[in-house]
Amino acid sequence: MVLSLIILVYFLGEAVSDTFCPDTWVADRGSCYLFNPDRASNYADARQYCSQHNGHLVVVNDVHENKFLKDFLRRLKPMGWWIGLTDELVEGEWLWYPKNEAPEYKDWVPGEPNSNGGTLDEDCASMYLDDYHHDYQWVDVHCNQIHGPICEREAGTDGNSGGGIIG
Repeated sequence: MVLSLIILVYFLGEAVSDTFCPDTWVADRGSCYLFNPDRASNYADARQYCSQHNGHLVVVNDVHENKFLKDFLRRLKPMGWWIGLTDELVEGEWLWYPKNEAPEYKDWVPGEPNSNGGTLDEDCASMYLDDYHHDYQWVDVHCNQIHGPICEREAGTDGNSGGGIIG
């Protein structure tokens, strides 16, 4: 009985901490996410937007987080969405911004990243839905393209948000 109560309290505590996000942010597994298709911009402006809202462009850590993001994006306007992965510093060395860590989990479209066959400077990563049915897999694109930001912050962190969620 006591063990069952401890387990129940543990799971309720996890659920409560996992759901404490500011208004307009969406909670999942200890993180809060802000999706704002109305703030579509280039990569640098998307990073700034997330920073202004006490977050950063999303860092996709595993298949579960990637699935959550894809499921949510399917309910929004079909477009490209910025993630925090870039090879701006060293071509071909993809790192999560702001951590500067190589990704352990990846969901690149087959053949990506490719800098468009080496002809373009495609240094930023996007979750992209296109006519080829890539269903929000990752592609490398030019950082000046216009995509929506996916911001992330730890659940329960301080700060005010803004922006909006559609969905």
